[in-house]
Amino acid sequence: MTDGNVRGVSGAGAGRAGLRLGLQLADVAAIIHYLRLVTWAVPGFTVERFAGRLRELHDTPGAWPVVVRQPRFLVVATKPGS
Repeated sequence: MTDGNVRGVSGAGAGRAGLRLGLQLADVAAIIHYLRLVTWAVPGFTVERFAGRLRELHDTPGAWPVVVRQPRFLVVATKPGS
């Protein structure tokens, strides 16, 4: 989270909850879970549609962990006084 992001979030009354620059996915199940939660990462993702590629990745020695490197941050906003 950049200093500008921190100032903007703090000025809006929210708190910075976390920052992770590298996410390590240890197996195909972790990739599936991640892509189901982060729907914008691979638009149209379904296990059925990507079954072949997922199997190929599963069977590739040395492919693990898969590291996702995207700047991201989580903002948790609460009402003042709550």
